[in-house]
Amino acid sequence: MAVVDVDKLTENHGTPPALLRCEMAAVGFRQVDFTHLAPADGYLAVFVPPKALPSIATIKPCRQ
Repeated sequence: MAVVDVDKLTENHGTPPALLRCEMAAVGFRQVDFTHLAPADGYLAVFVPPKALPSIATIKPCRQ
């Protein structure tokens, strides 16, 4: 799965890369690529899905 976003706080309509990595890892995805998209402070992050999704009870929220 590929995500294109800007490196801004969520309240500023973006997603910091560390938060995206945490949220994707929480549901079992593994990051395989990351590219900065200048000059827009954007990025492209590519993830591989898990073989099986974790149970909802095991998913921990990420802090911003």
